[in-house]
Amino acid sequence: YRGTPMNLNLKTGRGYGASASAKLQPKGIDLDAAGNINGLPVIEVDLDSFEDKPWRKPGADLSDYFNYGFNEETWKAYCEKQRRLQLGLDPAPPISTENKIT
Repeated sequence: YRGTPMNLNLKTGRGYGASASAKLQPKGIDLDAAGNINGLPVIEVDLDSFEDKPWRKPGADLSDYFNYGFNEETWKAYCEKQRRLQLGLDPAPPISTENKIT
């Protein structure tokens, strides 16, 4: 392939990967941390306690407030399911190595 040469503006003198100091000072969102709202785990937040519920206003786009197709009621059910799982009240589905497709 003989295309037009590109200048990638690569800086020399740095090794691959992040420096040790960058690894010690994480930036951005910690994807391993539990989500929280005002210090309370997100699954324990009671939506009924919100004074303003903008997702209920006419013309509101639910996807601005809920992800993955959730709405207010399905989010409450999901949170309840998560609480029950954390408390060990809901048994985990059986693990099967069988292929269900025949």
